[in-house]
Amino acid sequence: MTAALRIATIALASFSAAYAQDVLDPAFAKAPIESWLTERDSAHFQWSVRTIGGELGHFQRLRTRVEVTVDGNEVARRQGHGELVVFVQFSDGDRRRYQAHGSISLEDANDAAAKSNFIYVQNALAMPGDYRVVVGILDTHSGDHAALERSLHVAPLKNDPLPDCWRGLPAVEFLEGVDPPDVWFQPQLTGRLHLPLETRRDTRLELLVNASPSALGPKYRTGQVNNRSIADVVPSLRVLSDLDLKPGTLNVSMFDLTRRQVLFTQDRINPNHEPLDWPRLRAALMEANPNKIDVHELNDQEQNPQFFVEEVRRRLTGGAAPAALVILSGPMAFPHGADIRPIEFEGRPTGKVFYVRYHPPPLRMAVASSQAYLGRRRGFGQSQTQMEVQEPLDALEPLLKPLAPRVFEVYDAGQFRKALAELMKEIGRM
Repeated sequence: MTAALRIATIALASFSAAYAQDVLDPAFAKAPIESWLTERDSAHFQWSVRTIGGELGHFQRLRTRVEVTVDGNEVARRQGHGELVVFVQFSDGDRRRYQAHGSISLEDANDAAAKSNFIYVQNALAMPGDYRVVVGILDTHSGDHAALERSLHVAPLKNDPLPDCWRGLPAVEFLEGVDPPDVWFQPQLTGRLHLPLETRRDTRLELLVNASPSALGPKYRTGQVNNRSIADVVPSLRVLSDLDLKPGTLNVSMFDLTRRQVLFTQDRINPNHEPLDWPRLRAALMEANPNKIDVHELNDQEQNPQFFVEEVRRRLTGGAAPAALVILSGPMAFPHGADIRPIEFEGRPTGKVFYVRYHPPPLRMAVASSQAYLGRRRGFGQSQTQMEVQEPLDALEPLLKPLAPRVFEVYDAGQFRKALAELMKEIGRM
């Protein structure tokens, strides 16, 4: 065995060993849920547990779900003290354990709580396989506790265009129910996708991410914006940052057209040595919050399209190596009178442009509508009606037309997976 092969084998063994162990939650030291399963005199809780899994999620991994439903009467009779703590444990085929916990506060519960159930959800990413799931519940004030056992089957994807991308991942990783932007990135996840990308020659892969809020359209009051596509863009950026180019470099930029600013840049990303810098990216996303836009930043909005054009031009001509430019964006609208001249080049640029366009689920808004009340001789009343808000017509693609971009329309995680497989094939042929 050569020295290089021996080093590679040791590295692979070390990588696998990192996940070949239990992932334990210290909170379980006070919650022996396995023994709770066998207790005949454990407190009777009105509760149920359901396991669901696994569908492909934004992180290009299979997402599973454990739902714990606690009867409202149970919460109401325990009101005022402590909390209900829920413990979730997965065990895989090798009997490795993966643990997490959360809680439902009882401090603010009242008699009205009896009118509805309380639902606690624990989401997790899991590899295909069969799992034993044990869920425990503990009243921290009274000490009452109980446990239930369920099974969970996670089926592999059919006709998977990226069959090797889960190689080396941990069997289970828990998602945290945190606020944006952390919920879009889940920085606690340690597993990285296996996405080697071999190119024919040294290639510069430029990822250009649109974090701009987009207007809902002229039918709605001024200032209403939609930045829901960023919830798709950020997980996909995390996925693409796992690309391992050889030979080549991976650069990332995030821009905000509303402010005409580049919010974040990071060059020469490597999933093994120089991963995406989440603390800096997080700060950029906080800056891109549409609620923080200053009125002075809205001046000269007619120049927004040309700011985008210039950023595209810079990345196509900014290095000696040929560029593959991947644009991640939702549909983007520009104000009336904006300068929408398409990009111009002297000669033909060396490189390819890929536009991954995300379409968020339809947005429904409550709007007042007039309707006649039957049985009344006169008058109309105002009622709330749910109206579907149409996404804006995308104004970015026409700006790119001279570059003949390859456009991928993405409505769900499965379509992004197919787009990613095609991207890798085409970039690999450059």
